[in-house]
This record gives sequence, C-alpha cells and structure tokens, in this order.
Amino acid sequence: MNRIDAKHSRCKEPFSFNNFWRRMFLTTLFLIAVISLIGRAIYWQYDPRLAPENKDNARYLRSVEVPAYHGSITDRHGTLLAVSAPVYSAWIDPLGFDSKHIEVIANAVDIKANELRAKISAAEDKRFLYVKRHINPHTAEQLRTLKVDGLHLNQVYKRFYPSGEITAHVVGLTDVDGRGIEGIEMNTEEHLRAVPGLKQIMIDANRRTLRTVKLIDAPRNGETLALSIDQRIQYYAYRSLRNAIAKHKAESGSVVVVNAQSGEIIVAVNYPSFNPNDRRYNFADRHRNRTVTDVFELGSTIKPIVVAAAIDSGYLQENWVVDTHPGYRRLSNGKQIKDIRNYGKLDVSDIIVKSSNIGISEIVQKVPSEVLWNYLTSIGFGETPGTIFPGEEIGKLHHYAKWSATDHQVISYGYGVSVSALQLAIAYTAFANDGWRPNPTFIKDNPHFNKRRVFVADTARSLRKMLQKVVSEQGTGKLAKIKGFTTAGKTGTTRKSIDDQGDNNEYTSVFAGFAPLQQPNFVCVVVIDKPSGDDYYGGVVAAPVFAEVMSATLRFMNFNYDESMAFDISAESTNQ
Repeated sequence: MNRIDAKHSRCKEPFSFNNFWRRMFLTTLFLIAVISLIGRAIYWQYDPRLAPENKDNARYLRSVEVPAYHGSITDRHGTLLAVSAPVYSAWIDPLGFDSKHIEVIANAVDIKANELRAKISAAEDKRFLYVKRHINPHTAEQLRTLKVDGLHLNQVYKRFYPSGEITAHVVGLTDVDGRGIEGIEMNTEEHLRAVPGLKQIMIDANRRTLRTVKLIDAPRNGETLALSIDQRIQYYAYRSLRNAIAKHKAESGSVVVVNAQSGEIIVAVNYPSFNPNDRRYNFADRHRNRTVTDVFELGSTIKPIVVAAAIDSGYLQENWVVDTHPGYRRLSNGKQIKDIRNYGKLDVSDIIVKSSNIGISEIVQKVPSEVLWNYLTSIGFGETPGTIFPGEEIGKLHHYAKWSATDHQVISYGYGVSVSALQLAIAYTAFANDGWRPNPTFIKDNPHFNKRRVFVADTARSLRKMLQKVVSEQGTGKLAKIKGFTTAGKTGTTRKSIDDQGDNNEYTSVFAGFAPLQQPNFVCVVVIDKPSGDDYYGGVVAAPVFAEVMSATLRFMNFNYDESMAFDISAESTNQ
C-alpha cells in the first residue's frame, strides 16, 4: 500500500448509527429549551389566565388598584367647592421591615416614633400596614429620597374644600376612603363616585415594582356636579350672620336665599360652622345643615299665610276692620293673648303691619280648620321640602281633626306649627311668584323642576303690597329696608318652648322677605336662635341680616335699582 492509500484509509471512518441519534437528541434538547424559554416569555406577556393567585407567580406578579378621583362639586358659576387632589399613602410589610428605619420614617411623616413602633408591633403577623395616609407630594418625595427598603408609596386622592367653613354645611364631607358621609357628598355619592381600575405589575423579591404587565380594568373618574349655590353671596351671608350672632350673643343662626321662580337655593349658610379640611377640631353637632334639619315655631311670619288663606278661600275681604281694643283677649282655654299696645281698630293690612296677635286670631276664626290646614300643607308645611339633602325635617303640623278651638287660634300667630328655614323660604315664594310654589333644589338647572299653585295671583299680589308696608317706617321690619331697592317681608319672634312651657328668656328671631318688589326674584329667610340681652325681636336681630344678604344678592345678580318705582299692582305681569 502506498502512502496516499494509507492516508485515505485513516481519514475515512465507518458510519455509526449511535453517533447520528446522539447528535439528533442533543439538537432536539437544545431546540426544546429555546422554544420553552421563548414560550415562557410570551406566556408572561400575553396569557390572560396568568393570575397573581398562582402560587408559582405570587412572588413576582401582583394585581394593584389604579386610583380614580371623585367628581368635583362647583357652585353655579363653576367655582370649585370640592375637588380631589393627588396625594400619597405610605405603607410597609411588618414581616419584612427593618425596625432600624422607624426613627427616620417617623420624623419624615411627622408622627412619634414610639407610636409607629407600637403599630408595627401590633401588626407583626400582617403583610400590610399604613404608616400614614394622605401625605402631600412634597413629603412623599422626601420619603423616596430616604430609599428605605420595605417602605412603599401609593398614589391616592384626597378631598379638598376650597371654601372651607363657608359652604361646609351644604357640600358636606367624605371619610378617609373618599365615601360621602355628610351633605351633598353623601346624597350624590353615586354621581360623584370614582371607580378605581386594576392593573397587573411585576415586582422583585423586595416588592419593588419592575414594570406594568397589563391594565385589567381602566379607572373611571366621577362626574362634576354643579350646585345652585352662589359662593360669592354665600360668603357675604356667612359673614353677616356671624357678625349678628356675635353682636346679639346668640347661640346659632341660619340664612336661606331661594330663587322664587326656579326653586334653586342660592344661599344656605349656618353659624357656627366647621372646617372640612381640618378634622382635628370638627364636632358632629356642627355638621348638620340647620337650614333643613332644625325646626322652629313660626311666630308672626305665619300671619301673612293665614291672611292669604282667608282671602283666597273667600272668607275674608281686604277692607274688613276689627277692633282690637283693649289690646288683649282671653282664649277659650283661659289663656290670655295680647298685643304690644292697644292698637284699636285695624284693617287687614294694618294687622300685618302692626303684627297684631288679636287681629289675626279674629281673622282665623272666620276660616274653617280644614281649609286652613289644606293651605298650610299646600304651601309645604308638614312635609319634606324634597331636595336631595340628607336629614330633611318635615316639621310639625298636626292634622286639623286634632285641633282644639284654642289650637286653631294660636296657630294663627305661629305657635303649634314648626318648620325649617328652607320650608319657610319656599312658603314665601308663593307670595313672590304670584301664588306658585316651586320645589326647592340644591342642583343648578334641575331637570326635575316642578311647582304647585297655592294662591291665585291677585291674592299673592295683595299680600306683597301689605308686606311692603312692614318694611316701612311704620312697620316692624323697617331695618330690612335696602337702599335702592323695594323690599317686602315679615318679622317673627317666638319664645322657645320646653315641655310645652314658654321660657321667657329664650327666643327665636326670624325675618322672611323678598325683593325686588316689582319682580320678586329672591326670597330670603334669616333665623337667629337664642339671642341674649334686651334685643331679641325679629325686626331688630334678624331684619338687618336680611338687608345685608339681599343687598349682596341683588348686586351680584346685576339687578337695577327700583326704589323710585311706584308699586302699581295692576301693572304687574303674571309669572307662570
């Protein structure tokens, strides 16, 4: 064999079946491994069945909430009264948290280290513990810079109230979780409610977020709600009421302004109030909106309603005259009623102007109990006003079948019937709106607007003319007069009753009126509870507040002066 043949014989190896399948087996394993890795990656990304509850993935995947914000609340001009702003909540996992960080975290969020240490100790078997909720963005950034392992920050939304105590009773407030618990916030929860979303994230062993895997449910923000309230006038009313309560050393008070045509509530203010932005000093007894939840006996503010019912039902003529001499009367039960002085003979208009108890008790005896009761219920007494506000009171108005002869008479000058400030304001819209009483509302442009006929137009106009005289120099409400505008209204003063016994030292001072007289658009009611000292009459305590609030209302609503206009009842147009 030559050398060439020998070389070829060494290079050429015989075919081996085992070697071929060994190579194929290794190649297949390699391909399977590559395909598995690729498939796993695709599985993590796109498989909708991948859930955080899967024990194999629980360490790496979590479903977390995507925050949404509650709808804003605005006044009728779009001024924000309630808004949700982004803040943060800091939390830790007590099981894996290193206690050496407690001091630095406590200092950053302004809490005591011992308190935080005690919270962690009490929750040592849990996997989640709030360090502090609703941290402002600046503090949250400080916590981030600390780079503490095991400390986490979640973005949430907190409710803020730019008008503070001025609109607190109307807007209400939410709890720490954003649920409405008072006022409009409570009763429009479904409209304002935010629905959080849900997303899946990937985290590492230290629970740090690596990336978002997918969005499961998109968040849905709440809708904006526009109230009928005018924040500008609300501010003036609050200031005027606060000053009057301080001046007369009263316990509390309320002011309501209502649009006589639409029933929209322009002002609903109370004092004392509370700051919904600061929960540390809030007291539950200050949270209620007294304009709809607190009731009082009407006093003389019911007299125009009794006169209107008597005229409208045909039992009284406007030219009727009664002799009130000698200034007192004895009722059927032996109790005595009296006027401030002996007025002698009074016509119907003078009975309103002088606020004669004797005169009105003579008028009411002409009107059957059933007829009077029907008018009182028609004007809104003894039933809820029908707004969306929680805690509305119906007041007190017993059925006429339960009235005694004495009850019939004392009702005529305001005892035995109790209403809220809003109920009284809505009742007086029937005078301002030619006999129509609209349903009240806190919502701007309420689509469910409705109204009820109470008196014929001529009756309402006759009463407007009488009530204009009340604010003249001869009337009890002269301090309710507004420079540049014609106004009308009625004073009221009632002794507060304790176990049906009058307490001579406690009174409720009231004024109810409307303006401008030629086209009465706004009704205002002022109620001041328990004024101290010698001044407690409604014409002295409540009437000046009416003048200030109504003046601000007419100016902000751009009404022209009408004081020089003569009141011509025949020239008025009927408001339908």
